[in-house]
Amino acid sequence: MTYAAVDPASYVPHAVHARNRTYPESNCWLDVVVELLHARGLEPMACLGSCVRLDLDGDQLSFLKPSEAELALVGMRVNEIQPWRPLRQQAMENLAAGRTLILEADAHFLPDTQGTTYRTSHTKTSIAVAALDTAAGVLHYFHGGGLYALDGDDLAQVLPDDADPDRLNPYVEAVRVDPQRALDGDALRAASAADARRRRGIGQARQGRLAEATREAGGVVQEAAEGQDQLVGQEAVTKQAEGAAEDIVEDARAREREIRLGAEDYADEMLANLEVNLGKLLTAVQRGRDRLQGKVNQRQ
Repeated sequence: MTYAAVDPASYVPHAVHARNRTYPESNCWLDVVVELLHARGLEPMACLGSCVRLDLDGDQLSFLKPSEAELALVGMRVNEIQPWRPLRQQAMENLAAGRTLILEADAHFLPDTQGTTYRTSHTKTSIAVAALDTAAGVLHYFHGGGLYALDGDDLAQVLPDDADPDRLNPYVEAVRVDPQRALDGDALRAASAADARRRRGIGQARQGRLAEATREAGGVVQEAAEGQDQLVGQEAVTKQAEGAAEDIVEDARAREREIRLGAEDYADEMLANLEVNLGKLLTAVQRGRDRLQGKVNQRQ
């Protein structure tokens, strides 16, 4: 089954995008990944182990994007590509090769946003190309929690068929979904659960390191405050004492920031290395399974 065989009029989204959900859509990139997998009969929930590591990153939650290893569990591979030719031509060539594209688009030209941004305001979002009929000039695309169609000027804006040097190209990724490479049944459940447990453990370890760094930084600040009180008590009659005390506090705050940021960088570096190594391990395991399967088929 290909995406071209899916009809927008009868398409039923995955359960996470059901209309009885309070927030059926919350991450435009992940929303289309969920539907790309669901439309091919695969379970997207199996590659969302990263959810257990979401944390407040400054003024917002960290962006949820499954790793390469997580996507491999369900037979998906995603790679950034350079749109150096007309985007419509690249979309057609990727569809012909069994791939699709996830690209940034302006919701101003997406009919499914009627009543919010369609033809009223400009908002960046992610869509996935499902099918493209160049003769009829119709594009079927996944967006948010569904499959939709657009044509006419909307198509010209979303998938230009010319190369304009003055146009800012969008961020584009090529996506291949291969159900034959996906785990299934008990193997998928076990691998997905193990991945979630591992990520939760990594997150807890990271929180422990950050908590330790925070306590140490708090001690530095407390020590500086006590030094300030002592200095002001001894030299309260002079402005020089007040200035020296303030310098102590500022220095302590700078040391606090260095300790905290250093701990975060260390934790992130360790996690990134671990994720890469685990991805390589999963790839090696899959290759081993493929070779064993080939031997079994030869014996049969």
